[in-house]
Amino acid sequence: MKKRRLCGFLSLLIAAAILSSCGGSPAPEKTDKTEENTSAVTDTVTETVTESETTAPETKPDADETMDYDALSEEEYRNLVITESIVTTGNTDRIKNVFERADKGEEITVAYIGGSITEGYNSDVTKCWAQLSFNELSERFPTSKMNYVNAGMSGTPSIVGLIRCERDVIAPYGNPDIVFIEFAVNDAQDSTSKEAYESLVKRMLGLPNNPAVILLFTQTKTGYNCQEHMSEIGNNYGLPMISVPDSLGGEFESGRMDWSLYSDDEAHPNIYGHRYIADMIKRLYDYVERDFAVKDKDKAFWDRDNSDLSAIKPHYGDAFVNMHLLDSSNLTPVSMGEYKEKTALSQFPNGWVRKGGENEGIVFEIECESLFILYHCQNSNKYGTAEVYVDGERTTTVKSSSPDGWSNPVAQLIFEGDGVEKHRVEIKMAEGNEDTYFGILGFGYTN
Repeated sequence: MKKRRLCGFLSLLIAAAILSSCGGSPAPEKTDKTEENTSAVTDTVTETVTESETTAPETKPDADETMDYDALSEEEYRNLVITESIVTTGNTDRIKNVFERADKGEEITVAYIGGSITEGYNSDVTKCWAQLSFNELSERFPTSKMNYVNAGMSGTPSIVGLIRCERDVIAPYGNPDIVFIEFAVNDAQDSTSKEAYESLVKRMLGLPNNPAVILLFTQTKTGYNCQEHMSEIGNNYGLPMISVPDSLGGEFESGRMDWSLYSDDEAHPNIYGHRYIADMIKRLYDYVERDFAVKDKDKAFWDRDNSDLSAIKPHYGDAFVNMHLLDSSNLTPVSMGEYKEKTALSQFPNGWVRKGGENEGIVFEIECESLFILYHCQNSNKYGTAEVYVDGERTTTVKSSSPDGWSNPVAQLIFEGDGVEKHRVEIKMAEGNEDTYFGILGFGYTN
């Protein structure tokens, strides 16, 4: 498969897109970074999948070794890379249950939580992978009332997603029926990040309506992603998983596909990349409807019941599964010091901000087991460093100025306890930072 042939195929897609729709909104001036991780298509007719194309082997073949790419047509090539995106369908019972209810005309909520790739940065938000895949599912079940929740938030890792999941995923329509989780390029690979991701996965799985949880892995231009440890978590719970690295990573490395055909920057899919991801999800849905699955040789492993979460031992840990958001809407400080209730970021409107003063600090009493601070980060020497005291002892230093900051929310662990206790939490500026800005967006706590 020559790269120029693929370019020709995508040129046809571009022409089709121009004929079918015009417009789009400019992308906001922001990038999808986290403090811990600096490494970090169009409306086309979805391909028709034949029965023979959807038949999946017991184990996924190594396409690079078994395929003669030069002998493939453009349609066959596209079909191949999309098929390769299915890491596994896992246990499909939960998705099948949603499909059965949707087929009966019941109301269904589909939620998507992740970073800017989910939010639709670098693409018309009406053509991001979440919206496109939602549209396809709505067309698949036309008698069902479908609710769409896009909880993507630029620059945020899974710990921020976990802190806000009640507000952003559950609150809009109640418990969702299908949840996609996408944080593979935003998360770091330390133990806290791994435990936060697993806690988010388990939190969604544990909702009382037993939603289907689907993991999506993307990558940066350099190849950075967290699929290795995230897929271990997915395997642990028998979850469906979709992978851009498995599908397109080898194509980028081999030169059969140029990165620019997927993304216009270092990480974010363009409209063609979003279309690819949406078609990967369609392929998963097709597999489920036809009861096919890409599985491990141990079929019983993938078919095991994942409805009883208490029977599944956590892979990395689930200490943060019972996470909640505290902000000025539900937490009153013992003393405000020089802080004022103010919106620092629109995504977290109920925070506290100081712009200098006598450094009296702000004091809270919080009953919890573990506690994260959520703060406003920027690459500016006007943003200061704070010290956090818990029960009179300094436990954490928080630097709100970072080379990777761009006015984004960052979560940092204050402490992880062994039981629920009431703690006195005081935040004061470090010596020499008395005249700097510090914005508290809220806290994430477990109880």
